[in-house]
Amino acid sequence: MTVTVDGPLPGPFRWSIVVSEHRDGLALDDSLTRALREIDGHENNDGRIQLWIRHVEDEADTIAASLGFRRYRDLWQLRCALPNHDSGLVTRAFTPDDLDDFIAVNNRAFHWHPEQGGLTRAGVEAT
Repeated sequence: MTVTVDGPLPGPFRWSIVVSEHRDGLALDDSLTRALREIDGHENNDGRIQLWIRHVEDEADTIAASLGFRRYRDLWQLRCALPNHDSGLVTRAFTPDDLDDFIAVNNRAFHWHPEQGGLTRAGVEAT
């Protein structure tokens, strides 16, 4: 299991904790407690922390709730092979030259979204 702490960040959440999908309950509890201690000791901690748990299960929800987190949304990723039918539309692979246009369209489409609406080239390249 991997637990990643990122912050301080701009936006509504100053800190982000991401938990990989390979975990057990005891390890998750210990890892989240360590992550919270790491954030608590930082001067830019204002208590705005988001927790992402990939493929969450009831046990993980219970552990997160015991540490003061509350569920506020689920992230669903939908995937299919492309093209999934012959549309006649000519496509090509995404290239680094597309990045600025992609960011501009994304930020217009998600201007209202606290995490998705403020993408930057540096932020995308860092992921």
